Amino acid sequence: MADSLITYNYNVSESKLRELIRQHETFCVQARSKEEVFNLCSNIDEYITQEGLRARVYTKGRVVAGLLGSVVGPAVLAGIVAHNLWTYNPDYEIARNIITNTVDVVYKKLSPSG
Repeated sequence: MADSLITYNYNVSESKLRELIRQHETFCVQARSKEEVFNLCSNIDEYITQEGLRARVYTKGRVVAGLLGSVVGPAVLAGIVAHNLWTYNPDYEIARNIITNTVDVVYKKLSPSG
């Protein structure tokens, strides 16, 4: 998904991120490390919440990881289902990709006219 999104580099400003969220934009941020990915997710989630919106944060590829283990798999999948129910109908989805060090921020709600 990151290929089709407008991508900002790791030093995008807080004010720019807040502006994108206020305008209900979909975008991607390229981080330099896994730690930075997690920090960006936390900050972006906070900015979204401060705008009175809801977000679902998830890790890309986690379903595949859940299917890999016969013992761990069912527990992981149950956790994913519970998380999706808890964060039902979010305004934004924040997808962290710890392989490519990217954070995709996708606005999910349709405008009233569309």
